[in-house]
Amino acid sequence: MKSQTLTRQEDVQQRLTGTIIGRIVGELVNPITVLNSNLQIIHEQKEFVRESASAEALDLCRDAMSELMVFLDRFAVIGRLRRREIEVKERCFDLENFLEQIKNKLEQIPSYKRRVVLSVSKDIGNFKGDEFLLFWVIVSLLDNALKFSYGDVYLEAYVDEESLWIKVKDAGIGIDMEDKPRIFDLFHRGKNAEYLPGEGIGLAIVVEALKLLKGKVYVDSDRNVSTSFKVKLPYECADKNIDHR
Repeated sequence: MKSQTLTRQEDVQQRLTGTIIGRIVGELVNPITVLNSNLQIIHEQKEFVRESASAEALDLCRDAMSELMVFLDRFAVIGRLRRREIEVKERCFDLENFLEQIKNKLEQIPSYKRRVVLSVSKDIGNFKGDEFLLFWVIVSLLDNALKFSYGDVYLEAYVDEESLWIKVKDAGIGIDMEDKPRIFDLFHRGKNAEYLPGEGIGLAIVVEALKLLKGKVYVDSDRNVSTSFKVKLPYECADKNIDHR
């Protein structure tokens, strides 16, 4: 009975957190969108900016705004997940192409200085799942790895008899033992990551999204060597009715 009471309390707390986040996002969306649109217009007229210092300042503003828009997207997603507003919508899609698109998108972000090395097992074929939720799981893990890695980040996908495994491995600062129990908590930041960019949202998104996907995540980390996250998902391969968009 006590366990059920705690579970209900946790659910109420999570929904309340999601509602608060939703209201904050709602207040920020309009002004940030206006700023971003106007920066884009100015950027398109960049050739008329005579002084190189002004042009450089414009580029810095545009990069900062892009990062802010990404943060706002993450903030909105964790809010929707906490409020239980996202419905699972499964369909069959080409997993390798899906991962390749994510890889290419992230490698175009200026603040990421590392490459993503993608490896997909040939026996995967097509995957049946929710693209939106899986997108946020993988992007969140890659974002985490790209921030903390001193070298290339490895993204690997393979299958066993009943499961799809997606592994993200970096060569970075690792995770302190005392931080491991809390790394998936919303807004938690490890002691050895306090000086690095981040807001403590990505891994919370991973856990919440995997609840809907009926998946699990495992972490293995060596301090100042590497960290790897392995996601396990129910695997169903279907060759019919594939959407190749």
